[in-house]
Amino acid sequence: MEQVTDSTDDRRKFPRLNVPLYFRPARRRLPRRQVVDVGLGGIRVYSDEALSIGARFEIELFLPDHSSLNCLTEVMWVRAIPGGDPAAYDIGLQFLDVPSEALDQLRALVGDGS
Repeated sequence: MEQVTDSTDDRRKFPRLNVPLYFRPARRRLPRRQVVDVGLGGIRVYSDEALSIGARFEIELFLPDHSSLNCLTEVMWVRAIPGGDPAAYDIGLQFLDVPSEALDQLRALVGDGS
């Protein structure tokens, strides 16, 4: 990975909170993985796939109420995890397109920072 941000570099515009959310790439029958943390601006996830910074893809996000929604995301940063545990990479995904009802549910989970 060539474009990796320093772990001390915190550019978040929105507060984040650990909540019981899961995700997977949309329209793929892959196992769900737990979201490491979530905010109104995006999520932090673990992956065994090396993703390119700037790559855009749709994810399916599974909410605590057992509903799910699809969101367009962009890879903002990637860090290799030494030893590959719990996965090979720690990845920051920014939300680019989130349905308004999903944004309301996320806001209820994490607050809006006000």
